[in-house]
Amino acid sequence: MKKKIGKRVERLRNSLGLSKVEFAKQVGLSAQYLGTVESGITGLTLEKAVNICEVTGVSLDYLIRGEGEKEQVLFTLSDKLSDVSMEQLATLSNVILNMVQFLKQETPSEKTTNAFEEEI
Repeated sequence: MKKKIGKRVERLRNSLGLSKVEFAKQVGLSAQYLGTVESGITGLTLEKAVNICEVTGVSLDYLIRGEGEKEQVLFTLSDKLSDVSMEQLATLSNVILNMVQFLKQETPSEKTTNAFEEEI
């Protein structure tokens, strides 16, 4: 569990574009302690976990259990896109929608694969 929490803390820090030193200062930890948390060596006290949540804007449920991870990714994206123009946002939206459509395409079915194999 400590490793999973540590990875989420590291992802949050990286999504904010902060170094360990900068992030540790904002959440009231030493950079060394933060490093041990991110690597899963040390766990967080409730107070320290709450501080991280307050600074990053995520829920304690997300930090501890990973619940709402999809929502956290969307939150992080929206924060990163706050300085993007509407024209750039429209272009990005089209790219994302096309990528989602591509990712949702079905892989070749066994029937298609078998038909191909029969021809060989």
